[in-house]
Amino acid sequence: MSNKFLGMGKDVWFVSLFGLFLGMSTTMIYSQLSLFMKHVLHMEINNIAFIDGIVEFISYVMRIFAGIVSDCTSNRKLFLLVGSVITLLMKPVFASSQTALHIFIAQSIERVGNGLQASPRDALVADLSGSSEMTKSFCFNKCLKTVGALLGIPVAVSILYATGNNYRVVFCSASVAVIFAIILLLKTNKNTKTEHVNRQKNVFRKDFLKLFDATFWKIIALAVLYEAGHFSEHLLPLYANNFLSNTFAGTTGMFISIGQILFSIPIGIGADKLGKRPFIVMCILMIISANILFITASSHYHVYLGCILWGGQLTSVQSLFLSSISELVRHELRATAIGIYYCGIGASYLLASTIAGNLWTRYGSKYAFIYSICISTVTFILLPCLYSKKQSSAKMK
Repeated sequence: MSNKFLGMGKDVWFVSLFGLFLGMSTTMIYSQLSLFMKHVLHMEINNIAFIDGIVEFISYVMRIFAGIVSDCTSNRKLFLLVGSVITLLMKPVFASSQTALHIFIAQSIERVGNGLQASPRDALVADLSGSSEMTKSFCFNKCLKTVGALLGIPVAVSILYATGNNYRVVFCSASVAVIFAIILLLKTNKNTKTEHVNRQKNVFRKDFLKLFDATFWKIIALAVLYEAGHFSEHLLPLYANNFLSNTFAGTTGMFISIGQILFSIPIGIGADKLGKRPFIVMCILMIISANILFITASSHYHVYLGCILWGGQLTSVQSLFLSSISELVRHELRATAIGIYYCGIGASYLLASTIAGNLWTRYGSKYAFIYSICISTVTFILLPCLYSKKQSSAKMK
């Protein structure tokens, strides 16, 4: 492979392909997990949503720890490797789970592995990218991860169809993709820009947070508010179950992935050229439109279209926030800042999933979607206060 291919460096490709296979493995499990929890373990929908919110929050808390230590050691690749091995070891545990507690433990440990590699991975993508193409690189990285997720769903559905809805075989099979991801990770060059800059000393001191200015915290506040309208995607297969059989309800994740692939790279390229704020507005409008489609759905086609829009904003808005943060903070604080971002949206995701799950159980799915529309509308109203036009287009140091 040449030094540049389709505008991306060799190591950006390897990191992105690593994400592709890891995403494939993750989606093989998570696209079917809520259906497994409902139909095999007989769990209530509010409990499914709450567990998903808790384990994702665990993942996001780990991201700030991994980000800080990654900045201290300047070793991104080690965290990716350790996190991937933990993820690999948990696949058989999912397959052997017999109770909700077993699933919770397996998810929690697997999400620890996910959290350990997330912030260092995103910081590594930023390290390997120039400021003029950073949003595009983030979107490309997440797009390939989404391609893996897209491939994982038909593989999972095919295995379900062939085995008579045996979810446990699907969960075991997901291990193969993780092995390929680890092989690709080992091919990346461990020497990145982080090894040629001064490391941040004693990042655990009391005045550490003062290293981040008001602009940074406004971006975090905006991201947290935005995420408060984004509840667990695990609820969407359960909603699709109103129109589709158990075998095919999990295909909602495939259409979420299609939306991510269709929108992420064009939005990334556009944001690098025109500024990020117009595309954050676009993402807000997409999630509102998705919720309206879910509320008014009369067939699975409406659900699929809503999933495409839901997915379209999902990867894109994270890339917009990640690139904004990476451009704003000092290089040696990059993974730490990304970890703070993930921790904030993790807490918000837990809150959103808990609220949506309870609304869904008590009053019906429509009220969970209405809740998401309300939060997204508030985000749209407050956007000018938290993310200025000047900030959107500036290349900040």
